[in-house]
Amino acid sequence: MDTGLEDLELRESQREYLDFLDDDQDQGIYHEKDEENNPLETEFGLCCYKDHQTLTIQEMPEKAPAGQLPRSVDIIANDDLVDRVKPGDRVQIVGVYRCLPAKQGGFTSGTFRTILLANNVKLMSKEIVPTFSADDVAKIKKFCKAHSKCQWFLQV
Repeated sequence: MDTGLEDLELRESQREYLDFLDDDQDQGIYHEKDEENNPLETEFGLCCYKDHQTLTIQEMPEKAPAGQLPRSVDIIANDDLVDRVKPGDRVQIVGVYRCLPAKQGGFTSGTFRTILLANNVKLMSKEIVPTFSADDVAKIKKFCKAHSKCQWFLQV
């Protein structure tokens, strides 16, 4: 029986796929052919994957300017920062603010998508309430009595 596969030579090759965050000219392109125009087939069982999550956070509504919608920014979290937050959590995120140029036909357009590459994620409580000791309150009252312009503080 002739299957036509006798002349087919199987070669193993390896190619590294880089996502849009890596600094490379062909970033984000999934190659289907090698340099000699031979078809590439992905062996998913041999692939190395990385934990990756995209979040969108917005400023707290109570801190947004009056009459304006809260602003938002996209966050990219990798590795151990993935799944640290859930919707509705109040968080403080430290990271690198980066712009991603949009390429169309090999040229960059004049618009840029901005993201924050997270380095640290800290969960905050629902409301941050300052805590004053009795000594702190006594010092505030003493200060207000010494300064007549602060008298209205004592009434609160």
